Amino acid sequence: EIDNELFNLIYQRTHIAKDIVLAKEYLGMPVYDKTREEAVHAKIEKLSEENGIDAVIIDQIVDMLTILSKNEQKEILRRNNNG
Repeated sequence: EIDNELFNLIYQRTHIAKDIVLAKEYLGMPVYDKTREEAVHAKIEKLSEENGIDAVIIDQIVDMLTILSKNEQKEILRRNNNG
């Protein structure tokens, strides 16, 4: 059940990529925002330490989720630009 919920949360996170990329495009922002990603990683590191979870592994998971989101955003932009 937890695995299903985890999958659903990942799906939801990835699915909002469309809204995110459209907002970024409207505002003239790049898909990649180093400052934002660094802030997310800092938050995750703090939460990992507070909860006794391996921060390195959690950081890798966040990297994978970020890549998934950026790939989805790039695909949406590609489709929008190609009609």
